[in-house]
Amino acid sequence: VFALHLHAFLFFVGTIGLLLPDLADKPTTSLQLSMHWISEAIGSALTLAALIYYFVALKRVYEDSWVRTAAKWAAVNAGHAVFVSIGVALVAAIALLLF
Repeated sequence: VFALHLHAFLFFVGTIGLLLPDLADKPTTSLQLSMHWISEAIGSALTLAALIYYFVALKRVYEDSWVRTAAKWAAVNAGHAVFVSIGVALVAAIALLLF
């Protein structure tokens, strides 16, 4: 249940991030530059909020010490990064073999 709630929150934050204007080209006007900085600031704030929410949620649900929670948080994030990297590498290898 915890994982479902956590992922629902993270998908919500990710959806908001996708709705932010994407100004991939170099901003030329002051309005575009302002929108670019605002979009970047909101995206960074959302990422930080998601990371803090995840950490505090782990602390509250499992009722461990702050140090143990930090260790769990770091271990889970490191494991997640490894598995996502393996998945991306496999998909890239399969795509290269098929095309």
